[in-house]
Amino acid sequence: MNTKLLYVFGVPALAGVALAGGLRRAFQGRPAIYWTGFLVWMGLAAPFSFWKGASVGQFLSYAAREYIMLLVIAGLVLSWRECRMLMYASPGAGFSAWLPACFQRPGEGGPPDSRIRNHDQCE
Repeated sequence: MNTKLLYVFGVPALAGVALAGGLRRAFQGRPAIYWTGFLVWMGLAAPFSFWKGASVGQFLSYAAREYIMLLVIAGLVLSWRECRMLMYASPGAGFSAWLPACFQRPGEGGPPDSRIRNHDQCE
C-alpha cells in the first residue's frame, strides 16, 4: 500500500539526520556499511534477475523504506534511553495500524490490498 506518507515524513526525517550529523554517526559502525553494500548489490543484481519486475520492486521498496529507516535510527538514536523509547514505540505503532482493521466489516472500507482479510485474526 502506497499512502505517500513516506514523502511527508521521510524527507524531513532524512533532512534532520543530515543536518544533525547523523549520517556520519550512522556510518561509523560496520552494520550501516554492510547494509549499504547489500543495497548496492541488490541494485546491481536486479537487472540480471529472472523476475526483473519483482526484483526491481523489492529493491525500490528496500531503498525507500528499510534503508531510510536504518539511516534515521542509526543516525538519530544517541543513548540507550532513546533506543529503549524506540523499541517501545515500534510495537505501539504496529498495534495502532492493526487495531482499526478489526473494526471494519468484511468487504467494506480499508485498502484493497489489506493484509488482514480474515477478521478472525483480530480476536
